[in-house]
Amino acid sequence: MIGAVALLVGVVATGAVAWVLRPAPARVTRLTIAHPGTETIGAGVIDVSTTSDGRQVAYLATENGEGHLYVRSLDTLTSLRLGNNLNVSNVFMSPDGQWIGLVDVASQSLKKIPVMGGPVITIATAPPNIGTIQGVSWGADDTIIFGSNSSGLFRVPAGGGTPTQVTIPDAKKAEQAHRDPEVLPDGRAVLFTIFPSDNQAESAQIGVFDLRNGQQKVVVQGGSSPHYVSTGHLVYGVAGTLRAVRFDPDRLEARGNPTPVLEGVVTKPSGAARAQPAVPRTPKGRRPSIRRATTPRAMPFRARATTKPRVNSTTRNANSCNPGK
Repeated sequence: MIGAVALLVGVVATGAVAWVLRPAPARVTRLTIAHPGTETIGAGVIDVSTTSDGRQVAYLATENGEGHLYVRSLDTLTSLRLGNNLNVSNVFMSPDGQWIGLVDVASQSLKKIPVMGGPVITIATAPPNIGTIQGVSWGADDTIIFGSNSSGLFRVPAGGGTPTQVTIPDAKKAEQAHRDPEVLPDGRAVLFTIFPSDNQAESAQIGVFDLRNGQQKVVVQGGSSPHYVSTGHLVYGVAGTLRAVRFDPDRLEARGNPTPVLEGVVTKPSGAARAQPAVPRTPKGRRPSIRRATTPRAMPFRARATTKPRVNSTTRNANSCNPGK
């Protein structure tokens, strides 16, 4: 029986966002993956992730309150369930596309599994008293950084080890937690959400932490779940809208005014968005640009306040999950 909830892959068109390279027009791919079962798409904090080439999609589906991990290759007709005995939240990919990372809800531990299936390997267990893991990013240097819902950012080698704290929320500035990390491509710094102590997503800020000198600053007021894409833009969510602003990765600062690129981004009550727009690697000698679609069209999902849009920085695909009812 095919579940009523489907995973939508490759939505980049006039009804969504136009990510384009000049002078060549963007190549559009649209594909709907029907989940084979009675489960509901979506579980945990991060529900969907793709490999860097966009050919593998990992996603979570919920049944009886437990999150199950699935992977689907775009050249096959079925999804493969991985880690059958795990209750999963937060799915993320290694930079080389060979591993799927996940968070085991019961133990609040980071684990990884080969993208085509195999044994589940424990990377590390989160420190006690930090709440739950909220967002994970696997850097090109094989360092994993994760956030939390009541503490700061932590990092641990992808090969395993003891997590060490990277940032500490400043209570004097009404900071409750640092979450939703995104390691920049060169590994120099990490973007993240500064979640406020009033628990209002609209009061969240986007910060950046320089891993080399330990300096931290705010780069966007009013926004969350930042992602850097190869066009030189910082993409983030605010008030049900996906926005983009130019970002200087050398000076670690935003430039100019933000531009809305996708309206009605769907999120679940916890704030995790079911959208993953993406931009391809840039060919030498060609500078990419980002523009808003000229004829926006509402996505067929319900809109809520956006705090966690997911962005894959190296492909041209956009992924989203229907949240169900």
